[in-house]
Amino acid sequence: YDSSNSGFNFDGYSRGKANFTVPVGWNVEFLFSNKQSLPHSLGVTSDLKTPPTEPFFGFLPVQTPNANVGVGPNSVQIAGLTASHSGRYHIVCLVPGHLQSGMWDNFTVSSTATMPSIQVSK
Repeated sequence: YDSSNSGFNFDGYSRGKANFTVPVGWNVEFLFSNKQSLPHSLGVTSDLKTPPTEPFFGFLPVQTPNANVGVGPNSVQIAGLTASHSGRYHIVCLVPGHLQSGMWDNFTVSSTATMPSIQVSK
């Protein structure tokens, strides 16, 4: 999005400073756009280990195509899921080294939320 965290960010947020929350049962589409010169990707994980664990929403993990390689500048991709079960997850870049560089934020599927929301910290 911008040069925050040296370009390793989602919508200007990194290192868990944003938490995107959706209610259980909602259909979610992540519109991923890379504005940086380095390749990036998007995936949903249940932890921040290396490599991270990718939970299944349906039959497959949620990630943009070729997530371990990423896409170059001005590329747009979509990844989607049905928020079928509550829990706390992470939105991460799956290009090697980018998660460790802080390119991750939080994603919560909530059984009590009635509308999607974003909470941010500095």
